[in-house]
Amino acid sequence: MAAATDPHRLFDARALQAAVDARRRAQGLTWSDLARRLGVAASSLRGLDQRSALESDTVLQMTRWLGRSVESFCPDLEGPHDQGPAGDPASTGRVLRRDARALHTALEARRKDLGLTWDEAAAAIWPGGRLNGRTLRQMRKGGRVDLYVLLASARWLELPVSDFTQLSPV
Repeated sequence: MAAATDPHRLFDARALQAAVDARRRAQGLTWSDLARRLGVAASSLRGLDQRSALESDTVLQMTRWLGRSVESFCPDLEGPHDQGPAGDPASTGRVLRRDARALHTALEARRKDLGLTWDEAAAAIWPGGRLNGRTLRQMRKGGRVDLYVLLASARWLELPVSDFTQLSPV
């Protein structure tokens, strides 16, 4: 099992912000232009490093636009970080979204294999964090997933974040 740590230390939101800003400026886009292209709120694109929670779908759109994986902004990970060709929802008609149900299924299987309750699994995924069993159980319904929860869960499962994403129509 992957070593547990505070997910906020695993992801470099400042580096993502800088990479997006550099590409945005190089293309002559305003934050509002970019937000429209990505299908997200302009306010979601700025100040990432100041937030305790990040909407995973917003980060997935940003990394896809850059042609990079979420893990490429995790300084302690080695290996390939290309996600493939950059995708612009405005031109492809498809957005990259988290698949909360698939994540729940994988978490449930690992939890059962280890003989853990949902609360014990949450504590193993994010020790001392704001994650609890109820949050993990609710993923079976789909819905939003905080990036840090997604990242910590994928690490606990020893799988890439991309295993829990899907392309969806805009």
